[in-house]
Amino acid sequence: MSSIETLSSVGLDDNSARELASRCLWLDEASFAPSDFDMDNKRKEAAVAAEELSVRQDGWDAIGNDLPGMPAWNVTLEQCQSQCEADRRCLALTYDKKHAACFMKSNGSILVRSPDAVMAAKGAIKANLQYSSLVFGKDTVVVGGAYANVRSGYADCVLACAADQRCLGFNFDGPNKMCAMLDNVTSSSPFKGVTSGVKATRS
Repeated sequence: MSSIETLSSVGLDDNSARELASRCLWLDEASFAPSDFDMDNKRKEAAVAAEELSVRQDGWDAIGNDLPGMPAWNVTLEQCQSQCEADRRCLALTYDKKHAACFMKSNGSILVRSPDAVMAAKGAIKANLQYSSLVFGKDTVVVGGAYANVRSGYADCVLACAADQRCLGFNFDGPNKMCAMLDNVTSSSPFKGVTSGVKATRS
């Protein structure tokens, strides 16, 4: 059977994968029950760990990948975590402490700093988490060399810059839904309606 991480990437876990395998039409016309694909104790322990929220970081946001219907309002962090652990689609969450809002997510690969947020992720995606150095500015534009201008939403703009090593900063024009990614940043200035991000560099 494939690794837990591989199954998770296609929306499966051990139980659903075994059920699917039992329904397949095999070339030799053999048939199997889910119990025929039994797991050893080590795999069973790993499967349990994969479904638990084993990663938790205060001050970080798992950007993007919200499940339909999010956020859930007026819930506690504990309620948010319980809902995620009970939902196989939920692999990560961000909890907005300021607004008591729960954002359950289908993935959580890119994490960005957010002082009012708490993020948590299931063990199945722990190895894929990446902590971005992006620092954000509201109503601020960063000046530099833009190498890409694309129409997108805010979360997609952040994810694109965070995942691209060439991108050192971005400007997201909210009213026009445009994302500009920059490969050098020289300065910044106030600009209403634009949210910017710059990757922090070590001195």
